[in-house]
Amino acid sequence: MNRISLINYEGDCLWAKREGEEIVIYDQWDSIVDILNAEKFLDWVDGKFELSDSEGKKWVFQKEALDARAKFKEIFFFLTKENNGNKHS
Repeated sequence: MNRISLINYEGDCLWAKREGEEIVIYDQWDSIVDILNAEKFLDWVDGKFELSDSEGKKWVFQKEALDARAKFKEIFFFLTKENNGNKHS
């Protein structure tokens, strides 16, 4: 499974996994927050919109502490790594 910790304050606040072409974002209670395609996911990473977790907390990636956010290199590998044996080009 291709998984990434997106925002981590002493534990995952938001994390994601790829399921085919979709990116499923989960909160710290493992509730699904949203399901995005790669373009919408990158829009969220770029700070263009917020996501709300199952408790109603709003998350804007660019407004979180730099040390708590996934690094862009990690995001790149998350988006480009082979998944389930299928190479994405």
